[in-house]
Amino acid sequence: LCSGRGDNCNLIALTGDIVDGEPHGLMKAIEPLGNLCPGRDVPKLFVPGNHEHIHFIADQVVTVLSEIGIDSLVNDNIRLHRDETRENQLVVVGFDDLSSRRYRGKEQQAFDGIDAEKDTTILLAHQPNHLKVAERYGVDLMLSGHTHAGQFYPGNILAWLFNSRFSGYYPSRGKTAVYVSAGTLFWGPPVRFSTRHHEITDIRLVRSQ
Repeated sequence: LCSGRGDNCNLIALTGDIVDGEPHGLMKAIEPLGNLCPGRDVPKLFVPGNHEHIHFIADQVVTVLSEIGIDSLVNDNIRLHRDETRENQLVVVGFDDLSSRRYRGKEQQAFDGIDAEKDTTILLAHQPNHLKVAERYGVDLMLSGHTHAGQFYPGNILAWLFNSRFSGYYPSRGKTAVYVSAGTLFWGPPVRFSTRHHEITDIRLVRSQ
């Protein structure tokens, strides 16, 4: 959640699948992420995706990220104070991926201490299929990834069919708005059919009138 080129950044969120491969060379691959918003005390949060679990490296990724100043928010929440009064708060909730056994039955734990009526809540969840849970707990905005915006045909059709939200911003139909990032790279063949589907997203929150 940033403004401009990051000089007014309030939060950096990594919504999973930041690596896809074996543990060898993991630190070298992840290390550049430590340069996000350099010199500023900006919360940097990560939630695991399915690919961290597919390769059984989720715990190793968490460890490496902590060494470069990125915290993992796994079935937990954190409060961010947005002004000096410490009253204008934003609550960020993080889920483990749906493919993880550690996620199952932990929704209540993740939302512990949150008042859906008073708190502004953002959920970081790799897969957009967490949406029903997000709505149940009164989340204001869910940030996800996972779909790669389909990447290429016929993957785009499958991603659209098997995910509750596909790509981009979806206004709230009740309580929860959703943004699904297409991410920056690829899975499998190193190709995408549309350059529009590479993104690092700048999200700005505006108080409702």
